[in-house]
Amino acid sequence: MVLIVNFIALTHLKRYAQHENMIKILNGAKQQTSKAKNKINILSQKQIKVIREFYLFEGSELRQQWT
Repeated sequence: MVLIVNFIALTHLKRYAQHENMIKILNGAKQQTSKAKNKINILSQKQIKVIREFYLFEGSELRQQWT
C-alpha cells in the first residue's frame, strides 16, 4: 500500500515539475516575443521618422525649385 501511494505521489510530482518547466518555457517565449515586438516597434518608429524627414526635405527642395 505504501509503495502504491509513493508511486502515485512520485508520478504527480514529476507531472507537476514538468508542468512548472513548461510554464517557465512559455513565459520565456512570451518575454522573447514581447522583446521582439518592442524592437520591431522601435525600428518602425525610426523608419517612419526617417521617411518623414526625407519627404519633408524633398518637399522643401521641390518648393525651392518652383519659387
